[in-house]
Amino acid sequence: MAGGILGNIGGIVNNVAGAVTGGAGGAGGAAGGAGGADGGGSFAQNLASLKQASEDAQAKSMDLRKVSMQLGADQSAAKERPQQ
Repeated sequence: MAGGILGNIGGIVNNVAGAVTGGAGGAGGAAGGAGGADGGGSFAQNLASLKQASEDAQAKSMDLRKVSMQLGADQSAAKERPQQ
């Protein structure tokens, strides 16, 4: 019983991770659901997958912040140029 619950939690975690990373976790969610069938033995794998997805999402967030800051700097520089 506990293994099935852990497998289901792993499936939910993978689905959330997929939503955060842009949908790549759909298959992971299915794998997490299958983890419930084998007694939750893949919980550690699901946790590792979640950690990796979180790290990837953080890296993407930092990249987006860098691009946003550069865009803001470019826009500010363009506004300061004299109009002709």
